[in-house]
Parts: sequence; structure tokens; C-alpha cells
Amino acid sequence: AAIDNARQYVREHPTSDGETSPVVRKWMAHGRYLFKGADEALEVFEVGEVGVAPLQVPPDSDKAKRSVAADQEETLGWRPAVGMEIPDRKNWILDRKLGEGGFGEVWLGEHTKMKTRRVFKFCFDSERLKSFKRELMLFRLLRDALGDRGDIAKLHEVQVEHAPFYLESEFTEDGSLVEWSATKGGIDKVPLATRLDIVARTAIAVSAAHSVGILHKDIKPSNILIYRGEGGEPMPRLTDFGIGVLTDPNQLKGRNITMVAMTESLLTGHESGLTGTRIYAPPEALIGKPFTMQGDVYGLGILLYQMVVGDLDRPLAQGWEREIPDPLLREDIAACVEGHETERLSSAKELAERLQNLPARRRARQRKRIARASALISVLLVVLLSLTSAWLVNERHLREKAEMELAKSTRMIGFFEKMFK
Repeated sequence: AAIDNARQYVREHPTSDGETSPVVRKWMAHGRYLFKGADEALEVFEVGEVGVAPLQVPPDSDKAKRSVAADQEETLGWRPAVGMEIPDRKNWILDRKLGEGGFGEVWLGEHTKMKTRRVFKFCFDSERLKSFKRELMLFRLLRDALGDRGDIAKLHEVQVEHAPFYLESEFTEDGSLVEWSATKGGIDKVPLATRLDIVARTAIAVSAAHSVGILHKDIKPSNILIYRGEGGEPMPRLTDFGIGVLTDPNQLKGRNITMVAMTESLLTGHESGLTGTRIYAPPEALIGKPFTMQGDVYGLGILLYQMVVGDLDRPLAQGWEREIPDPLLREDIAACVEGHETERLSSAKELAERLQNLPARRRARQRKRIARASALISVLLVVLLSLTSAWLVNERHLREKAEMELAKSTRMIGFFEKMFK
């Protein structure tokens, strides 16, 4: 923890006279050592100045012996740190750490001359190295099959032959959806129409990946980059296919993309260790069932829910419908997060179309309401007219009867008057 924290912030090495001078500094991970008197092996790290510090694997002794498996050797050694140049990438200096995961770490690098900024995803885990190579394969397939798309992040350089292993992809100034929304004071401060547009465009990117048999498996705000469109509007860019899978290996044929070291489980995603972020994971994935396109639709549904309620951290829980006043958006979210995958929307494209056509759907819904109201009014008028007619007929009958009784009474009065006279 100490070395991981320090290398994020320590930029310079102080000299004896108190001044600072540019020196070449290295941070190394040497792996686990079993120390005399210790029950468990401990990790050993080293930081030092090139030409002064050893910067090499400490030799075994009677007090400490290295206990590193052969397959872990290739991922040990050099570690990224702020202000350091990336090996074999001249003029590329690491600026800051962006994140980390089971595979390793993600850093922002900048070219000292061109001032170009890129994202470098380093892999330090031997178990994840194969899936790291798979992500490279998926990026290549996306580029070859779909061309350069603004809604899917581009891959620039890769190093998977020797350590340090990394994928170099594009960086957006606004950062991820999480970072961008923070600059706005929170996603709830962004107009709802803009939020819905971001979700719709993300769904289009997911649909494009699905069209070539690629499932993302980890759709969430931190995996959506934001960049500016021609009019300055925020546009999403889907990134990080680190746990994605290829459902159709035939897509690789004819594209000069080889499946080096790719097992069937890595291609189809049956390995148990590669699961997405829990609150975005579909129910079937949590019980070990195969991931499908409807799994990504579920993730998009959770994202839509969070965007509508204006909280990118809120999980979907029972009673969520009460938080969505718009009945159409309530229907869209429900159609994405159905518990059984066969009951969900058939595709990410369908969700995009629903959201893009939301104004027209609202107008159509309003027309239906007006039509239903008009029909109800017509029925009420018919009933009212019927009741009025019945009342008038009854009134006329009563009046005629009253007039007959009056005439009868008049005749009786006349009869009695004559009789008394």
C-alpha cells in the first residue's frame, strides 16, 4: 500500500543541497518472499535511482527466499509511477493514475513534445494476461469490422510480447461519465434530454459491438467516456472491453486476426472469474448462466434508471417505479431489467430507438389519451341524451296525465255544483 500510494504522487528526488534535479527513478515489484519466522510470504518492492540502487531481484538467503511461480515472473518488475517515462515509448510520460482492477492499473500518459494524451492500461496479473490479450483481439475485431467509430474507443498501441504489458487507447478531456458529471455539479444538474441522449448513443455503440458478436459485459458510467461533438454537445464513447467475450469466433476468419492463446472459455466467457460490476450484472450472470446480449441490455437498463433519477451510484431496488414519474421511461426501464432474459428488450438498438423516439411516443400517447377522452365524452353524451329523452317522455306523460286528472276534477266539480243547485 505504501509503494502504491507513493508512486502516484512522488515526482522528484531531492538532492543533498535541498535542490531538485531530474533523475531516472524506478519502482519495482519483485514478488513474494518467505521470510524466516513468518508464516506467510510477503511481497517485496523496491524504489531507487538508476545507477545507485540495485533495482534487481534480491537473491535468496537463509533469512528470505523467493516464492514466485514461473508463470508470474513475466508480470513482475517495472511498475508505473507519476512522472516516469514508459519503457520503449520514448517521450511518453505518465501523468496520473486513473484507476485499477484485478488486471493491473490504468494511467494517463502525455507526449512531452506533441502534448497528446493517451490512456495506458497496464497488466500485472499473470492470470489476467490472457484476457488482456483477448481485449486486444476484441478491439482489433471492432476496428476491422466497424471501422473508426466515434462511439467506441480506439486502440493505438499495444505491448503484449514482453513486460510491461499494456494497451494504449485514446483519452477524452472530459474523462468518464462519472468525472464529466462531477464537473457539472452532479448528473442531476444535466438536462434530462441530454442524459437520455447519452444513454441512447451508448446503446447504439453496444448494438454495433453486438453486430459482430462482441458482448461488453461491464456497461457502467466509468466505462463511458465523454467527448464533445461538433456542436459542443456531450457524446459518449464506450471503452474497456476487458471482460468482454466473442460469441461468434467465425468473425475472426478472413480478418487476419489470430486467436493466439485463446481458449474456448476465453472466447465465450464461461470462465467464472470474469464478472462485471455487481449492480449492473443481470440476475442470470450471478448464478453462473452464460452471458447473452440481453445481459448488456440489463446493464443499459440500470444505466438508464440511474440517469433518469440523477444518481450514478444508486442501485435498482424494489419500488424503483415510484421514482420514475414518466410512464414511458418507466416502461423502457422495466423492459430492460426484466428478471428473465427472454422477457427483456430484444436488442440494445431497440432501446436506442425507444429513447430517440421518446418525443414522438409522448405525442402519440397524448393523441391516444385525447381519443380515449373523446370517446368517453361521446359515450357520456349519448347516455345523457338518452336520459334526457327518457325524462322528457316521462315528463310529457305525467303532464298529460295531470291534465286529464284536472279535466276530470273540473267535470266532477261541475256535476256536484249542478246537483246542489
